[in-house]
Amino acid sequence: MITRKMNHRVTFFREVGGQNEDGEVISPSRKNLYTCWAEVAKTSLKRPFDSSDHVEFNGFEYDIVSVDVDESSFDMDKIGIKRRT
Repeated sequence: MITRKMNHRVTFFREVGGQNEDGEVISPSRKNLYTCWAEVAKTSLKRPFDSSDHVEFNGFEYDIVSVDVDESSFDMDKIGIKRRT
């Protein structure tokens, strides 16, 4: 991994919903899970993510659509994202 190529800030987050004291469903709130410097084409993370999590990059939010495990060396995973509308 070449750290000088990691020049973008990426935040992974999850939207957490719930209920208030009266049992009413409340709007989901954002819970940041992990922030790191990344090379946009590929980055390595030590924490698992799934499709219920999201990514913030350059002020835009993205849904995680796939997580592909590196079967050969298990060194890094590829995370596919799609911009939220």
